[in-house]
Amino acid sequence: MRTGVLRLGIPLHLAIVGLAGATALTFLVSRVDAPMALGAVIALAGLLLVFAAPFLGVLLGVFVLYTNLPAGAAAHGVIPNEATALVGALFIPAFLQQLVLRRSVLRVDRTFALMVAFLGVMFVSGYFAVDVPLVLSYISSYAVEGLVVFLLVLNTVRDRRSLTRVLAVVVGAAAFLGSLSIYQAVTGNYQQEFLGLANRALEAAEHRARGPTDDANRYGQILLMAGSFGLALAWTLEGRKRWAVLGSLALIFAAILLTYSRGAFLTLVILVLFLGALRVITPRRLALILLAGIVLTPVIAPEYIDRIRSISGAAGMVSDDAMVEADGATRGRTTQMLAAALAFSEHPVLGVGPGQYVPYHSVRYVQRPEIAFREIAVPRRAHNLYVELAAELGAIGLLLFLTIPGLLLRDLWRIRKDARSLRPDIDRLALGFILAILAYLGSGMFLHLAFQRYYWLLIGLTAAAVWILRGELREERETGLPPVPAPHEEARALTPSEARR
Repeated sequence: MRTGVLRLGIPLHLAIVGLAGATALTFLVSRVDAPMALGAVIALAGLLLVFAAPFLGVLLGVFVLYTNLPAGAAAHGVIPNEATALVGALFIPAFLQQLVLRRSVLRVDRTFALMVAFLGVMFVSGYFAVDVPLVLSYISSYAVEGLVVFLLVLNTVRDRRSLTRVLAVVVGAAAFLGSLSIYQAVTGNYQQEFLGLANRALEAAEHRARGPTDDANRYGQILLMAGSFGLALAWTLEGRKRWAVLGSLALIFAAILLTYSRGAFLTLVILVLFLGALRVITPRRLALILLAGIVLTPVIAPEYIDRIRSISGAAGMVSDDAMVEADGATRGRTTQMLAAALAFSEHPVLGVGPGQYVPYHSVRYVQRPEIAFREIAVPRRAHNLYVELAAELGAIGLLLFLTIPGLLLRDLWRIRKDARSLRPDIDRLALGFILAILAYLGSGMFLHLAFQRYYWLLIGLTAAAVWILRGELREERETGLPPVPAPHEEARALTPSEARR
């Protein structure tokens, strides 16, 4: 309900924000220089816009979060480091609108309960840790980037329209990042990194695209997630919107090639084959996609073929008959993964403590002669999501962590089963979320848990999608409308008996 102020029809909350902002702006103009005052004007205008259209804050927050823009701007001295923590504030107006103005019930679900249990495991495991301040830092990071992000997303994305808009922003943000990486590759201007949005590995021969995370493999991972959402939108939208999504997908997949990430490549191939096994992609189209990949990869990323070929070198560590010898990176990462597995084997229940493995245990384990395929004398991450989590939080923590996406995947699969003949659009949207989760978990075989806000944003959107799609299916059954023909089925006229039903 909106309350008029002086009969001007101005919402009361906007009037309060505007008055407070004008007061602060007056103070700034009188006390500080013009550039800071201009920045304050822009910030105030943005704040008023978000309060006028609260869900716009959610869209902006998702864009800023996915592009990691605050961290890049802080690293380049554009904004103070403390300002990066204010991204979550963009969600607050929509969150309050739902709970206060619309009096909606606060949404908490099974996933949130499991996340709280996961937090409890961190506290118990951290009780026995060496570095308690590091444990608290690890826990606070999870609380902000995990629990808070999840709760804000679940309670602001409440219907299909809002879900579609958020997915469109994620796809648009990934396409925007991809276009910056493509610009660098086309122009050869790798020094232009666009405030950290398009970092590059200039020391490598391929000048690997690192994106906003400054890590090529991580960049490939978040692009794969966004690409999965893009497929879901392409399957459910029509007309110009669909063509815009397809154009964004082209930018995203080109940028994946520019990362030269072997893990992203393997995950992408597995996802394509998975779609073929589900018959979502016909054998003919599957063959065309694979052929297009073979033809375009050398054009977009000429050195990628050599990196892909080096994957077979992993066999050289266990067999003398391998055609390709394992390179230093493969031997090093294998050593790091096995070292974390050894740490888990010696601390199987609760691990060595949150954030404790790398600084206090990794060197000792990587130097074990039975797993040392490469000499490593400095602390290193495990480069594997699962063994590093197991090393730090034990079997209990790893089981809880995997239960969260596991149950969501089960829910999505059941939604697909129920919607296949009733609502094909719901079927395909659920499949897009399945692909996104599998993209993260698959690439997690080659990456540890870092930039975890991307993962918990994915989990929050998936939980919201489960809630929304279940509601749509329930409403569809209650209305008793006839099923919508599946995309591969020909439309036919209803029989008189079907029409009566």
